Amino acid sequence: MDFSIPDEYQELLSSFRSFLDREVRPVEDRHRTQLQEGELTPEMKDAGLALRRASADLGFYAAHMPESVGGSGLSNLGYTLLVEEGGKSGPTVRELRARPTEP
Repeated sequence: MDFSIPDEYQELLSSFRSFLDREVRPVEDRHRTQLQEGELTPEMKDAGLALRRASADLGFYAAHMPESVGGSGLSNLGYTLLVEEGGKSGPTVRELRARPTEP
């Protein structure tokens, strides 16, 4: 049985890695201290929304959802590979999601 990653997914992962390096990591680096302290500023929320829009434009956001509802229709294998690749990136920007700021 062949467990190698198909070429089309290799290309997808390469594109996703490039997105992480080019777009996500600079935001993580800029806000590293706040992320480590659990702080969420309005600037961080804006950065998170911008990243979400950029990832949607590239087809990564909601990639597992059917195209009929705005997703990319990516298979379970493809989406799992994306999630796994994102998990390798170290600190994540999940804290940049829009959520209420503390008073």
